[in-house]
Amino acid sequence: MAIRPRVGVLPIVGWAIAWAPWVITEFILAPVSAATQRRYEYEADAAASAIGLSSALSSALRKLGAFEAGRAGWERAMVATHPATELRLEALERPRSDDAVYQERDLGLPTLKELSRILRSAAGVVVRARQ
Repeated sequence: MAIRPRVGVLPIVGWAIAWAPWVITEFILAPVSAATQRRYEYEADAAASAIGLSSALSSALRKLGAFEAGRAGWERAMVATHPATELRLEALERPRSDDAVYQERDLGLPTLKELSRILRSAAGVVVRARQ
């Protein structure tokens, strides 16, 4: 007959107490803090550009970009305190006359017109499927 070790209640209580703060820190506080820090980086870049240092900053970012580790994984991207170098360089560039042509539409909710078209086409599919 094998003797099984007794699992006390202490590890379970410890886990229950530590789990909630870990979840809050990992999935709420860290991403919010990182997003704020990324915004500060963009503001600092804009301030450098405003005082005429955009070309020097762009040069430095290009040189440092060679050492930037790839950003893989949702968690790593969410807690990154600095924006990707490419995005910082793009923000430093002056707007061009044809920028609007190459911009993608902002991601967001569909307009009311689009929503009604989607609902009408879905209703048509349901009606055809019942026939």
